[in-house]
This record gives sequence, C-alpha cells and structure tokens, in this order.
Amino acid sequence: EIILTAAAASSASKDDIQNANNNNTTTTNWKTTLAGVAGNVLEWYDFAVFGYFGDVLGDVFFPPQKGHAAMMESFLVFGGAFLMRPVGGMMMGYIGDVYGRKRA
Repeated sequence: EIILTAAAASSASKDDIQNANNNNTTTTNWKTTLAGVAGNVLEWYDFAVFGYFGDVLGDVFFPPQKGHAAMMESFLVFGGAFLMRPVGGMMMGYIGDVYGRKRA
C-alpha cells in the first residue's frame, strides 16, 4: 500500500502514482480471479460427484420404491440444486448491491 504525504505527492509524477496503482490492481485481480476459478472448479466437482453417484445416493437416502423412483428422486434433487445456483446468485447479488456485502 502506498501512502503519499502532501510534499511527496507534489514531487511524485503522475506516471509514478499510476504505475503504483496499476501494480496493486494487477495483484488484486490475480488473487480475485484465482479465488473465483477455485470456487467454480470446486462447485463443478461437487456437481460431478453427485451426478456420478446419483443412483447410489438414491438407494441410500430415499425409501425403496417400485422401479427407478429412488434414482429419479435423487436426480431431481441434483437438478433442483443445479437450477437454484443462478437464482441464488441473482438474489444474493441483489441483496449485496442494495444492503452491502456483509449483510448478504
């Protein structure tokens, strides 16, 4: 973080200040991008594992039923979670915009 006093600010050129701000922004952008990519990869991994084991999870967590009803219920839960992701993003994005990030 760069803190300039009034005397230092008057002696610093505009290019020096702009370069210092760009370097800090570039580092912040890389960290933000890396965190976003890591979260996205983890979420898709979670969906892939749930999809792969969906039929087994249906047998374990849903009562035994006629035919493939337990498997279908498991995949309906998977589909509901997949559809709720953008809805939750829109809702939390709105709350974050209106009330602030901490409240969301």
